[in-house]
Amino acid sequence: MLTEPSRPQWAGEFAVCPKCGADGGFHLVLERMHESTEPAAKAYLKCPSCKELFDIDIKLLLA
Repeated sequence: MLTEPSRPQWAGEFAVCPKCGADGGFHLVLERMHESTEPAAKAYLKCPSCKELFDIDIKLLLA
């Protein structure tokens, strides 16, 4: 990962960037997890305006 992601605190919907206030939603970024025994990826949200990366603590099992 190029930048250290921040861990957002939210309840309900996470649609506004806490860093810059942009309210247009986020891009989804997937990073392959090489330490996993099964093919997996970690999901992040990236603000399209300020480029802040958020760790949303979601891991995906890849088919």
